Amino acid sequence: MPDPSDRERLLRLARRRGGLTTRDVVGAGIHRQVLSRLVREGALERVARGQYRLPGALVTEHHGLAVAAAAAPSG
Repeated sequence: MPDPSDRERLLRLARRRGGLTTRDVVGAGIHRQVLSRLVREGALERVARGQYRLPGALVTEHHGLAVAAAAAPSG
């Protein structure tokens, strides 16, 4: 079972950045399983493949650009 502190670290990361990618999660040393669990529980929403945000996060007119930029290998 994942460390409960990983859950809190991941949620703090999402709040600080306004969203996150799978790459962010792995880079922070958090197992992908924690990310999957938070999505199942409704604590995070999947925006696109490998991209997540907090539920109810504001979507701006530039949201599509942000999704595309995060999907690019160089970010």
